[in-house]
Amino acid sequence: MKFYLKEFTPGQYGYDLEAGDGSATLGDYVEALDAFQEATMADCRGCDACCYERIPLTIADFALARPWVAARLQTTEDAVTLTHWLTAMADIRLLENGAIDIILKRQADYGCHFLNRDKQECAIHPYRPLVCRTHCCLPKSEAAIALRSDIINAGEDELCRQLLALPEHPWQQLLTGCRREDYPASGFSRVAATDWRQIPLKTISDDTHWPGQP
Repeated sequence: MKFYLKEFTPGQYGYDLEAGDGSATLGDYVEALDAFQEATMADCRGCDACCYERIPLTIADFALARPWVAARLQTTEDAVTLTHWLTAMADIRLLENGAIDIILKRQADYGCHFLNRDKQECAIHPYRPLVCRTHCCLPKSEAAIALRSDIINAGEDELCRQLLALPEHPWQQLLTGCRREDYPASGFSRVAATDWRQIPLKTISDDTHWPGQP
């Protein structure tokens, strides 16, 4: 899998993706997008525009930020539970349609809780969520948008599934009536959170939606 620049309209460039043979994993996706951004994009430190957007959390983010939470709690990574991580990093709410929304904590002005305002950069950058890792402030092809959306939505659904499977948690009263079966299983459901990089993309997203070729 790889990403490449594409001219969508005269003088306006964005990115598209090449799916390859369909065997790509979520780890391949993130690594390819990292490589594209490193080769193509300027260093974004000092620009915090995306830090005011809604940042949905996924089950992969539990694994990504576990070391940070462990250091904060002065314990080992293995001792950090899903409840510990959600308490440290997440705002959980119930939407009007009854869906659970799990997002990164916000400040009063809706800036990310982990935004270093003096430097205008992420204070937990090595542990940032998947939606932040896959953000790229360029126009995107429909295929690129569809794949990223499928990944984030499936990851958030699995996070909801695992939250609702906990025997006890601080959000039980808020989530009364919510059912685990309302959140579809996906490739995220087949592996431990720590193994998210191994998930085949075809178990998360329909590859007919992203067959882009350069």
